[in-house]
Order: sequence, then structure tokens, then C-alpha cells
Amino acid sequence: MNKSQFLYHPARQIRESECKTLTSLSRSQRYKLEKQGRFPQRRQLGNRSVVWRLGDVLQWCENPQTWPNPIA
Repeated sequence: MNKSQFLYHPARQIRESECKTLTSLSRSQRYKLEKQGRFPQRRQLGNRSVVWRLGDVLQWCENPQTWPNPIA
């Protein structure tokens, strides 16, 4: 797997700053949408560290109105 394939691999985990860049949403906006089931769930890495799956966030970016994916 080359570097560009890794950067866009759907299972890759992204941190807060990259999620904010991709979605243009603040942390509080994303957390509010997540509680409503309208944004991908974050995963806890440690006491003060969370990540999101890149594939989930990119899917949300393509069409936020269809999240969650009814097929998944």
C-alpha cells in the first residue's frame, strides 16, 4: 500500500483537527449531531483522545442528510 492509498483508506482513523478540516464543523456541533445520530460516532483511544473512521466521515461529507447510512 502506498502513501496516497493509506491517506484515503476508509478504515484509517482521524483525529479532531482532521475531522474539523474535513467537515468544517466545530467540535460542539459534531458532538451535538453525534448525540442525535446524525454524525459518525467517535471512538475513544485513551483518557483524552478520540478518533473517527475516515470512511464514515467522508460518507457523511458526501451527503449529511442521509446519515446514518441505511445500508450499514
